[in-house]
Amino acid sequence: MLPRYLIIKIFNYLANDKTHFSGFKKFITRLMLVSKEWKQICQEKLDCTIYKNVRDQDTYTRVSSISDKKGMNLELNLNSKTISSYLDPNDALETVIESIVIKDLSLISHIKPSPSLKTINLTIRTRNLAQEIENLETLLNDQVIESISKVVIDLISEKYDMILDLSQLTWLTKINELVINGLTGRDCRIENFIPSLINLESLVLNHVVLNRADQLKDLLVQSTSLRCLFYKNVIIKSGMGVLDVISGISASTSLEQVTISNQTLIPLDSVVNCLNSNRVLKELTVNTNSNADKKVIENSTLQIYNGIGSIYSLWRVTSNLISVNVDSNQSTKEIQYYHSNQCQNLTFRAQQFANISKLFDMGILPKLTYLHLKIDSKLPATNAQVPAPSQSSVTQSLTEFLGLHQNLCDLKIDFRIPFDNLISIIKCVSAVSKLVVNVNGWSINSFIDSLLSNNSLQMFTVNSITLNNTQRETVNIFYQEISRLLEGNTRISHLCLEPPHDNSKVSQETIDTFRQAIQNNCQNLTNLYIIRSESPQKPIIQILDQYLINH
Repeated sequence: MLPRYLIIKIFNYLANDKTHFSGFKKFITRLMLVSKEWKQICQEKLDCTIYKNVRDQDTYTRVSSISDKKGMNLELNLNSKTISSYLDPNDALETVIESIVIKDLSLISHIKPSPSLKTINLTIRTRNLAQEIENLETLLNDQVIESISKVVIDLISEKYDMILDLSQLTWLTKINELVINGLTGRDCRIENFIPSLINLESLVLNHVVLNRADQLKDLLVQSTSLRCLFYKNVIIKSGMGVLDVISGISASTSLEQVTISNQTLIPLDSVVNCLNSNRVLKELTVNTNSNADKKVIENSTLQIYNGIGSIYSLWRVTSNLISVNVDSNQSTKEIQYYHSNQCQNLTFRAQQFANISKLFDMGILPKLTYLHLKIDSKLPATNAQVPAPSQSSVTQSLTEFLGLHQNLCDLKIDFRIPFDNLISIIKCVSAVSKLVVNVNGWSINSFIDSLLSNNSLQMFTVNSITLNNTQRETVNIFYQEISRLLEGNTRISHLCLEPPHDNSKVSQETIDTFRQAIQNNCQNLTNLYIIRSESPQKPIIQILDQYLINH
């Protein structure tokens, strides 16, 4: 009978989308399974997960032979190797093809309508643009387009620049999502957004050229269905450029998610004006400059802001932001006043360690679940003429601050903290399940004791250990203590801790104890990064490999 832990590992791998890893397919097919029921039922289910992309005839035949295709969602590359099977009237995959990729439109005369088909990826080339567009009108007839929600168009300008008139693609008015990818270094121009795209819910423009931005601006203003805009490396030949796009976003009554990723920075004034005008936008990703001439933000609907440029201190109403990035040279009291109610994710950067104390001015953030603390020496120094607090007082206050946040479950500290304070933090964070730290000083025994006393930690990473006139434990004691942890804390699924620089061998007794600890707790264990690459312990590696634990 197949060991229970191995079954669990297999499905954990599937759940974590490991099926694309090299060797996974071979690993599954070579499993020596005793149970006939497993081979008849589970093996096919695994095959359904493994075969996600069909590119050749062998894969087409293999997947077609699976008797129970329930839950299967395939991407089919229609090419010279797969076209004959696809057009076969007895094709067995028609009902499970979710996505079709066509790189040569001349190969196929029609696409078969299917309720399962949701996405089509097309390549349009300049060498015969008129014929390509005519072929598309035939391929994407009313029956086919009825079930499709998303179309991806890859524009290939082989020798000449391309002008794609969207009004010629009549089927565009019937889809929900459109992605247009141009080719870096070529002029792929897009024209006539309206009325072609007026019913879209999502639009992605990547490496394309617009003669004028006002066409896109008009679409943003007039559309009542567009929810998402992704705009990357778009060149605008005339007009106000990206500022016209920002103006369109300001007036939009439907856009909820916007990403603008261009090489030039957008004036912060324009972004502030946009947020003050728009009342539906929930997520904005944009890179701005740092100058906003006496501007304030009065927006209580935006939830996520990503990008270069400080913007949080400009708020003058209670915000709805769930993610906030704060620098120590900003007024943390203002941020606490306007952003504390909804803040779930906080990144705090300090120019030096003493400036971490400004974090405590923010008081209690009742919904805080993720906190990232880091030192960034590139930040401007603060001008305040106040005595710097001592390291001990800062770390003590940090421990107290963390203890007040009972919903905090993910904590990352990117600077070295004294070992005693680390122990205090581990003991006081009663809800944290994931912790990443750097530590100054060390005692393996005290460290393991603290992990055993914590009832919530599942993932723990020690990025670096700095020793102050102390020595690390022997490698034998190291693995003994790891075994003690695994036996006493079955919640641990991930541990990253570099072993000591000790080239001595681990005793057989320690190896046996480690094997027993792994065997007793392997169901939850996923990662144990406890091997030093330059001096690996082969018996330890063999045990981890046996139980499919990453190391």
